[in-house]
Amino acid sequence: ARYGVTPDVVTWSIVIAAKRRNGDDVGLIVEEALADVRRGSRAGRKKKKVYIHEDVRASVGVLMDDADDGIAALNKPAGMLTHASEGAGKSATLVDVAMDIFSGCLSELNGSDKRG
Repeated sequence: ARYGVTPDVVTWSIVIAAKRRNGDDVGLIVEEALADVRRGSRAGRKKKKVYIHEDVRASVGVLMDDADDGIAALNKPAGMLTHASEGAGKSATLVDVAMDIFSGCLSELNGSDKRG
């Protein structure tokens, strides 16, 4: 991270879109972006094992599951965190439930600590 922060996939996509619109070659930027997001913002951080209670899993609705294209849409209940955060306790997050529903097959495009 050149500026002391690790940009996320949205930040990189905005930069790439702006450069492409100017007619600039974005190949090197795409390579740098992929390397950054694969490293994740907290590389080497251990993921805690979370038990997903059946009631919690049932509270997340699968609105769409297109396995051929690798796309799914989930509906999470209000108050459920999307990703784990420091000090958030042991509550299951949307990513924890999605990992359970889809047998751990989630994208790591935005880094291994921000899967899905």
